Amino acid sequence: MMDEADYYRQAVNELVDEYSLNPVLFKTGLVHKLLCNIQDSYSAAKELARLLDGRDFEWVDFDKCVAFCEKYDIRPSAYWFLDKKPQEPETLKDFLETLTIPEIKRLAKQKGIAKLPARKAEIIEKVCAEADLQDFEADVEAALQEREEAYRAAEFRAKCEALVRDVCTRASSIRQIEHDAASELVFRYSISEQSKDDREMAYLMMGGYHTAEDGQGGLKSLPPFFPGDSAWVSADWDRSIKYKTDFFADPAAYAAQPQKHPAASRPVGMVQKAAEIKRKILAFPYIKQIAIGFSVLILLAVFKSLSTADRFRFVFFAIMLLLPLLVWWIWRGIRNGR
Repeated sequence: MMDEADYYRQAVNELVDEYSLNPVLFKTGLVHKLLCNIQDSYSAAKELARLLDGRDFEWVDFDKCVAFCEKYDIRPSAYWFLDKKPQEPETLKDFLETLTIPEIKRLAKQKGIAKLPARKAEIIEKVCAEADLQDFEADVEAALQEREEAYRAAEFRAKCEALVRDVCTRASSIRQIEHDAASELVFRYSISEQSKDDREMAYLMMGGYHTAEDGQGGLKSLPPFFPGDSAWVSADWDRSIKYKTDFFADPAAYAAQPQKHPAASRPVGMVQKAAEIKRKILAFPYIKQIAIGFSVLILLAVFKSLSTADRFRFVFFAIMLLLPLLVWWIWRGIRNGR
């Protein structure tokens, strides 16, 4: 069984070929070393951008996805930067609404417009009454150029994030398939999607997620299926088959095979022990739900026996206990998944 770095190394090699990325850039040197040793996707994406020194790289499939996003007005999570794309204003009001109050006041002062009100809407109304878009032509040009640079930087950052995410997704899929194969259980696989926009992008790029499934519980290919794809492999234990067997087409042929000694076929080592534990847990698929339900019943019984004042204290301390977990979960989602 491969170690963790091997999963990432295989994922990088596969994706560089599938995406037709520059092999010299991504299969050698510090960039390749980084992608094969990802510990944290957020930090890895930042480090990848630093190693590339802000130099954009050609990624044809990524550009196709951007074009599809703009054509069909879809936004898979990896393409968040498209909302920051600058638009040339048609009117002076459109331009001023993109600025902050201090910026509007500064430009108005340069144009000789004084005695401005306090509220932004009123400031814009006064400036529009005393000037037009042509008076701010140079300012519009400078703002558009600045926003275009910021947009390109955001696009490059999103591209690095998408590549790191894709490597992690593929490595995780390879690891899952291999570990499941070692567990001696039979699993049926499918592709799970995260959003409607991802599903539409998958349809545009490869005909839909269903094309990766063979219709018999297996997979013909592993995610990601497009740059920044958030789909993952879903595995369900086939309870109709308890363990994998080596039966041939004719059971008599199997009976003729030399039988292995039970001690020789017994799992050994940490990996096999983990697989044995996993098999025992999967034998009781609802044990987690039962435990949670039992805990909730106990808490409800305790809560019901308390006085009104004690109930308020109980709720208060429960909120104080869960609030840090909620903040951590939100922070982790913001950091790792855009």
